Amino acid sequence: MPRRPLGPRARVRTRTKDGELIHELLVYPDRAGPARAVRFPTRAEAERQCAIALAELDAGTLDAPADWPGMIEAYLSARPGLRRESRQTYRHRLEAVARTFPSRDPLTLAPSDAATHWRAREQAGASPTTIRAEIDQLAILQRWCVSRGWCRVATWADVERPEPRRREAHLRPEEIGAFLRAAERLAADPPGERRGEDWRAWPAAAWLLMHGLRSSEVQHLRVRDLDLVHGIVHVRDREGARTKSAQSDRAVPVLSVQALDVLQAAIEGRGLDEAAIPMGRAGREGLAGRSKWLARRCAMTCAEAGIRAVSPHALRHTVATLAITAGADVSSVQALLGHESAQVTARIYSHAVAGAQAMGAARVVGAYLDRVTAGRARLRRVG
Repeated sequence: MPRRPLGPRARVRTRTKDGELIHELLVYPDRAGPARAVRFPTRAEAERQCAIALAELDAGTLDAPADWPGMIEAYLSARPGLRRESRQTYRHRLEAVARTFPSRDPLTLAPSDAATHWRAREQAGASPTTIRAEIDQLAILQRWCVSRGWCRVATWADVERPEPRRREAHLRPEEIGAFLRAAERLAADPPGERRGEDWRAWPAAAWLLMHGLRSSEVQHLRVRDLDLVHGIVHVRDREGARTKSAQSDRAVPVLSVQALDVLQAAIEGRGLDEAAIPMGRAGREGLAGRSKWLARRCAMTCAEAGIRAVSPHALRHTVATLAITAGADVSSVQALLGHESAQVTARIYSHAVAGAQAMGAARVVGAYLDRVTAGRARLRRVG
């Protein structure tokens, strides 16, 4: 007796419910199990997604989560080393994309959908920097799906992204000394009713930020990470304090004698495994509290110095901008900052790189003009 042919593993069904026409894609991952139904606004879109589902079934890649919550959880679960703040940030960005496409399978986003998300977020009042971060995060999720065999290409990897409205803020050269002196004054005489121990380590934190460390790296430094004999701060990847990239695990030289003195005073009498920069009051040393500790003191120091307010991360940008302007090559600055690649450094500090290149060309032209004008001055008419 011949076997009855099995039905298709994915098909489109159009039906009417409460007077409304509904187009559904029914997918049967397991022929013996129930179907998974996804609704689409048009039958054409449902047919297109049906073809994709059939191809994935044939390739054996349909074990991916079919909805946004499942996909986000799967992605975050595959990255156990993420800090809590990073995990929350990634989740927030992906959920912003999910709100733009609530009824879509995360694996079905096309390149044109990035522009749709861009417009929707602009209308919601999101900044270009935020929109760019959300598109980048979705592209990273797609590349992870490619590595799992769930899709063939990261469709948002090369889409157009909004440009930030302004350059990264940084202190001007004349403001740096004023900022560091103000930090020392506040540590010696804390404002208002703040306890003295709340400010004792702030000058050391300010000097570390002025050497290119990230705020999160300053928060997780241990006393043993400060080799003040050789003038080196070791930024290490450790459990609970993962560095941002492999290059972030690095040695940062401290060549300023004043900085070494301030750091030595900050760790005096502390154990090797204690925090190098204690932040917050007793019982309130959580990660969020430490971030606010740095941001609040940075703002108050700017006010004390009489300069425009900047964030702790702006001090890191100050270091990079000054280094590039002074003639340091991009690879050296990348090693100091711990960026993943020199291309990242060149992109972030393109304004400083352009200024340094213009200055180099101006020196050559200036020297040439000096030689030419000096030569003409010595010429005399003969006869």
